[in-house]
Amino acid sequence: MNLRTLTAIALVTLPLACIAQAPTGNPLPPKTWVDKDTGHRVWRLSDEPNSGGFYFNVNAYTPDGKQMIYTAPDGIHVLDMATRATKLLVANPPRPAGASDAGMRGGPAGFVHALVAGNKTNSVFYTKADPATGVTSVYKADTNTGAIRKLVDLPAKRNIVSVNADETLVAGTYIEVDATGKEYGSNVPPPAQPAGATDNRVGSEAQGPHFQPTNKGLMMETRLAARLPLVLFTIRLEPGPNGEKPGTETTLLHSTDWVNHLLFRRPIPPC
Repeated sequence: MNLRTLTAIALVTLPLACIAQAPTGNPLPPKTWVDKDTGHRVWRLSDEPNSGGFYFNVNAYTPDGKQMIYTAPDGIHVLDMATRATKLLVANPPRPAGASDAGMRGGPAGFVHALVAGNKTNSVFYTKADPATGVTSVYKADTNTGAIRKLVDLPAKRNIVSVNADETLVAGTYIEVDATGKEYGSNVPPPAQPAGATDNRVGSEAQGPHFQPTNKGLMMETRLAARLPLVLFTIRLEPGPNGEKPGTETTLLHSTDWVNHLLFRRPIPPC
């Protein structure tokens, strides 16, 4: 097994460190402490209340293994793995009163939504909706220099969640009919959600970015039983080998299942 593989395995344990999620106005936990139940030492990595690490299936680490990406209400942050120093890479605009946390799904137009750390370059991919037009676009930010490049505009209704290993494609899904999944509280902040529906993606400041409702299982069963017609697709970010232009969309699958946790296969280095 080579060093790159060993490094990747070692990094898997690091998300166990604490990301700050203290209610607004409350003091943060100490920088480090020993857990009384396990005896393990815990480090708090961030200083921003309600900051959050990426979901378990999303890569948060740059390919050189030196940086980790995380989000907070003020935008997208980069953590230096060696020094634990952090910096704000992509800032959110000032948040309107009463808006949901900026680093989460459901934030107002103009707020950034981090997708994944690049597998090829030290970068983070994210989306942002234009406040004037409502058009959502994909961006790439260099984690070392801070340089930002707009890649493509997304067609209406397209929701992307993953970037491939050579950073040329994004993948996502959309529902073909008028239903959006909001009927099941999938991404509607209160009070707009339907009566009786509990939002399962957009937490309040008090809940933090990884809030999960007690009835999420029922919501998932209801969503699957609806059999909404869904499309799995890719959109090209960079020119292709056969003349494909950025923005070219390819349909991969039509389904009435609930397709989630999309990932491209990552090349596995030889042992």
